[in-house]
Amino acid sequence: MITGLGRHGMPHLLRLSGPAGGRWNAGDGPELELDAVEFCRVPSGRGHGEGLLGVEVPF
Repeated sequence: MITGLGRHGMPHLLRLSGPAGGRWNAGDGPELELDAVEFCRVPSGRGHGEGLLGVEVPF
């Protein structure tokens, strides 16, 4: 799922909180910080996201 965030081809820094959290980055871009479970909901289409999180990643 984390690699799916790169589908938009834009640089970013992703910080996920909670037991499944961590930090991932691709270049020098905006920082996104949210709960790991919410992160899975947003790009899968079961939550709402804007900007980089607005790119749906079916899984």
